[in-house]
Amino acid sequence: MKKTKINLLTYKENYRQIEKFFLYLRVSTIVVVFIFISAICYFTVTMKGLTDKYNSLVKRKTMLMADVDNKKETEAKIIYIQDKYTALKTFLKDDARILPYYDLLISVLPQSTTSAKLEDFNVDTQRNIDFKFSFQNLSDLTDFFKLVESDNFLKNFEKLTLGGITTDKQSANYTLSFTGTLVKINESKD
Repeated sequence: MKKTKINLLTYKENYRQIEKFFLYLRVSTIVVVFIFISAICYFTVTMKGLTDKYNSLVKRKTMLMADVDNKKETEAKIIYIQDKYTALKTFLKDDARILPYYDLLISVLPQSTTSAKLEDFNVDTQRNIDFKFSFQNLSDLTDFFKLVESDNFLKNFEKLTLGGITTDKQSANYTLSFTGTLVKINESKD
């Protein structure tokens, strides 16, 4: 005999198991879809935040690079000033600090004569000195010798030697040259 109809009541147990299975399948599908949609939303929001942060960093980098390009001229000026400062420090380290010694020699001229002139003046870092005085006449030269031989003048030198006397016949000028070693200004004996 051929069955044309299905009796659902006979397979009731099977049907309930299948119905439970489809219920679990539906619930688990909904849960999986919810988790999947939540994960997509989370990653989308996270990627949006990272993209915004990346874009802001790129804008900031562009702005800073523009500032660097604008400040290259200023940086070049700073480097130039720094090089000049280094050169100044080197110069000051090697400087003989001659101004007090120059002032000392200039200050003695009015004491001896009014026509004397300091013609040449060289001082090195060890206070070795070469200088020349010129005079318009012989009487000024002799007055200056009196000053040079005085203790007031010689106290400024550790050693002083007369290098020579030269005469210019055309203009009747006399030139005295000296070499020696200066006493440090703060070491001079009073």
